[in-house]
Amino acid sequence: MKKTAITIALLLASYKVFAKTKTTMKTLTNIKPNQKLRECDPLGCGHFGANRGYYPNGKRRYHQGVDVLTTKGEPIKSPISGKVVRESHPYSSDLAWTGLLIENDIYAVKMWYLLPTIEIGSYVNDGDVIGISQDVSEKHGSAMQTHVHVEVRKNGVLIDPAPLF
Repeated sequence: MKKTAITIALLLASYKVFAKTKTTMKTLTNIKPNQKLRECDPLGCGHFGANRGYYPNGKRRYHQGVDVLTTKGEPIKSPISGKVVRESHPYSSDLAWTGLLIENDIYAVKMWYLLPTIEIGSYVNDGDVIGISQDVSEKHGSAMQTHVHVEVRKNGVLIDPAPLF
C-alpha cells in the first residue's frame, strides 16, 4: 500500500511539472532572428484583434494575426513543419502582394507580404527559409512599418499566434 501511494504521488508530481511545461512551451519557430512584433503606427496596430474598420455590410473587422517587423528582402523562415499548400494573397485586386499557406496536422499558418522561394506542394521544416519579405510600405505609404503578417489556426480555430512564438 505504501509503495502504491508513493508511486501515485510521484506520478502526480511529474504530471504537474509536465502540465506547467506544456502550457509555457513555445510551439512556433520565430520567422526571423531577433523577432519583434509591430506595435502601432499611423495606419494601425499589428497585434491580434486590432480594429480594422468595417466590412461593407457594417460588421466590424479585426486583425486576424500578428505582424512581425521585417526589412525588404529579408529571408523569412517557416514557423512550423508542414506542407506548403498554396500561395495566398492579401488583396484580391492586387496580386503583387503574396504569401503562403503552410499546414500540418495541428496548425494552418497563413503568411503575407513575402515572396515565396519554395514550391507549392513541398514540405518544409520549421526554421527553413520559405521566402523574402516584401516592403508593404510601397503599397500603403511610408507611415506603415514593413512587416510579414502571420495568421494561425489551430485545429481549424483562429488563434492569437503571439504567445506561441
